Amino acid sequence: MVFRTLVKENAVIHDLVGLESEGTQTDFQVEVNAYLYGTRFMSYLALKYGSEKLIEWTSRNEDSYAYFGSQFNNIYELNLNDAWLEWIKWERNFQKDNIKKN
Repeated sequence: MVFRTLVKENAVIHDLVGLESEGTQTDFQVEVNAYLYGTRFMSYLALKYGSEKLIEWTSRNEDSYAYFGSQFNNIYELNLNDAWLEWIKWERNFQKDNIKKN
């Protein structure tokens, strides 16, 4: 419902930098926005690329990169910021379609 409301009200869906700065300033509960965005982004990744890649990205072994952004690039062959922007575009379209149905 949060993202549907953001789209319906034509509000900002934060990019990674915006989430870290503006998103946490307006967050009335500790880091709730980070969890909302993070879980939605991970759901998108699983839908688009499959759950196996998501598990591979979030798992750690001796061959994985220490920094999560580098590990993301290694697994998805895509920059994390670019993937986040793709998710925002997808999320807006997904929510617009839902709004039209109601």
